[in-house]
Amino acid sequence: MLRRIGRRHFETAVARVHGERLGMSVLQNALQEFWTAPVLHSGPHVQLYAEELTFTMVAFAHIAALHSGQRFAWLLPCSTVTMESGRFQGPGWLTIETVPINVFGLSRRCLARSSVCALGGPLEFRLEPPADRAPSGATSLRQWLGGKTYESASVAFHEANRQLLKLWMRKKDTRQIVLDDDFAVELVIEHLQDRDSILTRCLFDRDRCQRLHDVIRRLQSELPAALVRYPTDMFWLVRNGRTRKLRLVDNRLVEDGMDSGCDSVPMHLPVILEMLRQRKLYPNTYIIFFASAILTGSRLLGGVRQALYMNGLTRSFSEVLSARDADERAVLRVLHDPTLHGWVAGAAWANADDWRQLLDFSQAQGALDKVIDRLAGETLQAASADFQRIRYSREIATLSHPNSAESAGVAV
Repeated sequence: MLRRIGRRHFETAVARVHGERLGMSVLQNALQEFWTAPVLHSGPHVQLYAEELTFTMVAFAHIAALHSGQRFAWLLPCSTVTMESGRFQGPGWLTIETVPINVFGLSRRCLARSSVCALGGPLEFRLEPPADRAPSGATSLRQWLGGKTYESASVAFHEANRQLLKLWMRKKDTRQIVLDDDFAVELVIEHLQDRDSILTRCLFDRDRCQRLHDVIRRLQSELPAALVRYPTDMFWLVRNGRTRKLRLVDNRLVEDGMDSGCDSVPMHLPVILEMLRQRKLYPNTYIIFFASAILTGSRLLGGVRQALYMNGLTRSFSEVLSARDADERAVLRVLHDPTLHGWVAGAAWANADDWRQLLDFSQAQGALDKVIDRLAGETLQAASADFQRIRYSREIATLSHPNSAESAGVAV
């Protein structure tokens, strides 16, 4: 019963985001197939597929769909990230042949102060390299993607990536459906309009909501930071083109670093719903994963860090749900199933020759098909034989035996 309700909310949100573009007939077929083996590839961020890690995750999603006999690959990338997360890093940058390329031609100050989901237009793919270095790949991308103006960063990335896939994939064996944070907003709205939803209970029963955050604070003090990734309480606030952290104080959401007497958001259901509809709030990772995976029985396949911070998510909700309630008891069974939460992607990477074809104007047609064909024929044993190709984060290294990823609960 509970899973059926969670899936109904999921389907309604998907239809709201993709129904017009894909057509309801195609979408219904895609959803019917999805529920036979529900896997959401949650590793990528919303940025150009010409970025190495993002490309790898996308290629892996299509390989997985092919091996499963499915026609659709489902992605759940994050768009609440900052445009510049480090020096010449983040969605606002693209590295080609070691050269940092400014994707939209925006100042570093603007990039550092903007989030993908909140950066409005007009924007154009300028793909500007430094004056003294101009890799040919940047020229190709500019020819493919330039000359069009977009209303926002997220729209620009999604439309550009569809263009790249249309160029790179000619076989049409698989299609992809991308569910980003705007989908997550619609999904959370569906749940919050349902007064019986467990998500509504957890967030708007004042005592339970406070207990959830008390548990999270305790886990943050007891466990390594990588295991409890909870930078903002429940939602991100959008202000001046950027997502901002919130803290729950006396049943109000206060911007992190601001005095509690300043403007704040009351934890009042109609207020939260309206701010979600206006995209003034976006749900955090805990809420997104709880609504999209735990309440639907879907599996999440992400980067190496996901297998770590899912630990904090499952422990937090486990301590505030009641085994005496039949619905909540069903959720607890899902939370205690480790096979749902420990998947990690990232073993097979495109090589230099692949990239030359992908970014060469004369060779790009069908280039991703060739990468998929080559990597899809590689066994897990062969892919994992060369451990230099498997990239671990420092968090993994500190939490696991140097020769065993499995000791950290990581499936590669």
